[in-house]
Amino acid sequence: MTALVWLVAAINFLAAWLQAATGFGYAILAMFLLPRLLPYRQCSVITAAMVVVIALQMSWQLRGHIRLRKVAAPLAWCLATLWIGIWLIGALDELVL
Repeated sequence: MTALVWLVAAINFLAAWLQAATGFGYAILAMFLLPRLLPYRQCSVITAAMVVVIALQMSWQLRGHIRLRKVAAPLAWCLATLWIGIWLIGALDELVL
């Protein structure tokens, strides 16, 4: 593997460690460091994919405590507006992002 791949993996590991230690901060740290190495669109995709993995893992661990009625509306809005964000990432120039 190239040095770039190892560096991106190290940044993701550091950001995931921050998330595990504090309960937040993965995307903040990852999107602060990754754009120095990769184009913004690639950083957004990498970070979004990792956030989904973290959320799924946390949801699985806490599945007994999740109240579906309380999370139904925010989840529906998230799924409904997700496509707007995906469209904007593809449609806008990288300098605008």
